[in-house]
Amino acid sequence: MNIPFKIRVRIFVKKIIHLNFISKFLGRIFFQSLVKTFRLFSNFTRLKGSIWVDLNKDLFDTWAIKKDKELYIQATNFFLKFSKEKKKIINEILPSNRGGGGNEKLLYFLINIINGKNVLETGVSAGSSSRTILEALKEDGMLYSSDLALDLDKDQVGILVSERFRKNWFIAHEGDKINIPKILEKENNFDLIYYDSDKSYFSKKWFHDEIVKKLSPKILIYDDIDRDSFFSECVTTFGYNFKVFGNAGIIFFDHKFL
Repeated sequence: MNIPFKIRVRIFVKKIIHLNFISKFLGRIFFQSLVKTFRLFSNFTRLKGSIWVDLNKDLFDTWAIKKDKELYIQATNFFLKFSKEKKKIINEILPSNRGGGGNEKLLYFLINIINGKNVLETGVSAGSSSRTILEALKEDGMLYSSDLALDLDKDQVGILVSERFRKNWFIAHEGDKINIPKILEKENNFDLIYYDSDKSYFSKKWFHDEIVKKLSPKILIYDDIDRDSFFSECVTTFGYNFKVFGNAGIIFFDHKFL
């Protein structure tokens, strides 16, 4: 299976951006919104975290193609198709575009490469990552989600998740510190864990301490690791094998998937 020409062009452009730290950091500033650039330079903690991310991040596309080219194409095709559907739903139902992104291509690829069956995620919002995870599980596994509806009405949470996947999805709505114990009463064997809820340093630290004490996933992903030094300190302290793709940090507890 060959990679379509348009995708190869996009990868080529990304490779240019990923040539060195300067091009990656300038690419961040150029492609993000002015609001995010203002936050970056007005918050030293965020600036420090972003610099570490850009010093350590790799290009997901080239890594994934080397691991499994056919699966990469499959993940890319899902991403392109779902993006169109997501955009339509978000624009019609959530005009303020509060649905967020969900690292769709990355999640789809990783769940399939590890043959995941049970997945835990925190932070649902409109359900972009939830839908991706359930699509990747192919109705042959379970997704357990922890959410606290802050920006959306409760009935809008997970609106991107198709009805056919609902039987494979358990969602709790009271915030991680209440939801996680509730979820662990139902299931404590997860192949992949995706953290995308409270972005504060201490919330991530609490979550990580709970996970390390109680669970042994193959892969643990933190989104938006550029906001502070949590992820860099975490991988340094514990000596984890990790990758950084975009602003997502991936810890590989099972080395064969690195």
